[in-house]
Amino acid sequence: MNQMQFTLGIDIGSTTVKIAILNEKHQILFSDYKRHFANIRETLSDVEQRMNGICAGGTGSFIDQMASLLQTDASGLNEYAKNYHSLYTIAARCGVFAKSDIQPLINEGATKEDLSASIFQAVVNQTISG
Repeated sequence: MNQMQFTLGIDIGSTTVKIAILNEKHQILFSDYKRHFANIRETLSDVEQRMNGICAGGTGSFIDQMASLLQTDASGLNEYAKNYHSLYTIAARCGVFAKSDIQPLINEGATKEDLSASIFQAVVNQTISG
């Protein structure tokens, strides 16, 4: 009997749970993305939660906060970032600090495209330095 092997991937972030099932050729057969509303244990068993909702630097919560500031969601940030022209320095170690960096840029007319790419770059910088 010839059996197929599948790969299951689960990512439990600060705000969402992502799941993907891949076939032997690493093609996605199924994927899903759901908010867990901090009920991680109900969503999956044995999850370690290590984030602070306010200063969630470098986490999904940080991305959510920044997306909300730009009146979009994480997917919207991604779409905006595809067309950026300039990057701004934004603190990603804390959502409060990032907001204080972004708000003046918004007031000065920075584009959502440039701000979105800058937010992602800030997460990269935080991840590398952290």
